[in-house]
Amino acid sequence: MSFRLILDPADTMAIGDGRPFNQADTGRAIAASVFPPPPDTVYGAARVACARALGWDGVGSWSATIANTMGDWTDTGKFKIAGPFFSVDGELLLPIPSHVALKIVDQNGRELVRRMPAADPIMTDLGEIRLLDIPPYDISTKYLPLAGRWGKAGAVLKLLSGEVPTVEELGVPNPPPEPPGWSPDDLAAAEFRVGLARDIGSRKAIDGHLYAATRRALRKGVEMSVEVEGVSQPDVFDVAVPLGGEARFAFASAAEASGIPATPDPTPGKYLVYFASPVVMEPPVPRGAVSGLPGQLVTASIAGVASHGGRQQDQRTKSHMVLPAGSVLFMESGINSPLPARIGDKTHMGYGRYFIGEWT
Repeated sequence: MSFRLILDPADTMAIGDGRPFNQADTGRAIAASVFPPPPDTVYGAARVACARALGWDGVGSWSATIANTMGDWTDTGKFKIAGPFFSVDGELLLPIPSHVALKIVDQNGRELVRRMPAADPIMTDLGEIRLLDIPPYDISTKYLPLAGRWGKAGAVLKLLSGEVPTVEELGVPNPPPEPPGWSPDDLAAAEFRVGLARDIGSRKAIDGHLYAATRRALRKGVEMSVEVEGVSQPDVFDVAVPLGGEARFAFASAAEASGIPATPDPTPGKYLVYFASPVVMEPPVPRGAVSGLPGQLVTASIAGVASHGGRQQDQRTKSHMVLPAGSVLFMESGINSPLPARIGDKTHMGYGRYFIGEWT
């Protein structure tokens, strides 16, 4: 029982990452909107949208029926989301796995390569670690990492199944020599603002109230959505919900589920875990266990660790360490055991959605 909830911002989005923004503090007068929005941000919007669709008038407490269905922020009830996900002109995108790079030969030949754990370990400050293979050096060849970009879902799933799609299959919104796939700027344009507070009486600038802000606006043809689980798709679903900060809102509508496949169980031996959404967990340590996964970690491809904060009932919540979408864990296991639906903490809010891939 699931459906797709489309969130269409009516204006730009200004979404913080949990860091303080105090205009009078030196070095803290610049605020850049996070993109894509953290899952717990869109989780709050999806909760409000579904509660409205179930009969809440937007004022006062929920009915017992709605409260039982939606749960609260700690007791998840039946309501869960996955995402956010993005589509461009109706084509579903997924984050490009961070172990995938673009190989360019003399600016002519362009192909995708999957970097795998090296056969032999090397000594690092973490001990002997099997890092990803270092591509052979050639003055006419260079490798561009694609972590942090999105590609067409079909091509990303091919990469996880052991196949290597063409660059065109992954998507080329920018002509060569730009990398394939969509960057955050390709999905949401950055809009810059400079503000200055003035005293109403004197009309003079108030000390310490000059600030700069970067907001985001979805580009034409880009659609943002989440997969909703545990609530049947309402017959009529067309509401506005708070999203984007500073009293901004988004139009919420429902559609059929996008058909993102379920996570298969790993085969005995070795497998990789690819995260389609951010995951709340401490960065894993090679040769150690990862909660919920059989076997031990060999190595990981993680393009940066972030900190996500949030709000619930007008109160700030503590920040959590988050591995970005597209992160890949390489696991070795001799046991074919069932896997949880998601990994890490705050999974009901959209974090920890993953796929099992082939490590060949």
